[in-house]
Amino acid sequence: MAKKYISSEEYRQMLVRDADCRFAEWHSNFLNYQKKFLAEMSLLRYLQASKCVRETSSSQETPEQVPKRQKSSFFPVRHRHVSCD
Repeated sequence: MAKKYISSEEYRQMLVRDADCRFAEWHSNFLNYQKKFLAEMSLLRYLQASKCVRETSSSQETPEQVPKRQKSSFFPVRHRHVSCD
């Protein structure tokens, strides 16, 4: 069986089509991954923000609940700060 001759131009076009198909497949996979990643990050930010709001609202203490602190002459007394990090 004789091998079919493929001109360099035909071969180049075959390579370009193959590369286009591979890139389209890769790009589609990347966009799906990116969409899932961004949705997950958005959900994490939402959960972190709602956790911070719950901690802040539940941490309001009455004066009787606040323990007595010893005053230090070196460090100023600071108000309690709830960090959401």
